Amino acid sequence: MIGMVLGRTVRLTLLGSAIGASCGLLVLRGAGEMLYGVGPNDPATFLAAITALLVVALAAAYIPGRKAARTNPVDALRAG
Repeated sequence: MIGMVLGRTVRLTLLGSAIGASCGLLVLRGAGEMLYGVGPNDPATFLAAITALLVVALAAAYIPGRKAARTNPVDALRAG
């Protein structure tokens, strides 16, 4: 059960990161002069940002996923 929650979290986070990175590359072409010490197309920066986002998303999904895994499905259906 927790694997399902974390798997869906990873898929959605990677999809959002891909869309965000694509949009970010388009925006950074015009904002390149505002960056100090980093190029507008620096792959290490993009990879670090995506990795940090993935770690935070997994941490945020783990606690509810663990709680859902411990819940009896019959009890959850009765309460809803």
